[in-house]
Amino acid sequence: MDTHDPFAPALAKMLALCQAQYGDAIKTYWFHNAELCPCCGKRRVAPFKYKHKDALSLNAFIYRAKGVLIGYTLCGICAADVLNPSNKRQAMMHDRIEKNLVEAYHKHMSHVN
Repeated sequence: MDTHDPFAPALAKMLALCQAQYGDAIKTYWFHNAELCPCCGKRRVAPFKYKHKDALSLNAFIYRAKGVLIGYTLCGICAADVLNPSNKRQAMMHDRIEKNLVEAYHKHMSHVN
């Protein structure tokens, strides 16, 4: 766990929950810490107002092919769209987020190896 990453404790807890449910299919986690939102690719990830309080949208998805829980944050506009239950574009947004995160993960891993 990275002690300089403020999201590390939350992601470690998410990982433990995923491992409890899926066993050793999920081996580790990785946090996508780019400045731009992985959904729109245009706006910076930053706190936004949710129920009149500052919030960050910490999310994760399981990249099954590699057994990695990928954590990420969204910009305020995309986070609000994802949280809106009447938004009919949610599935499309999630597909775009996952595609962008998988690409970012592979790019990251190519620099590590």
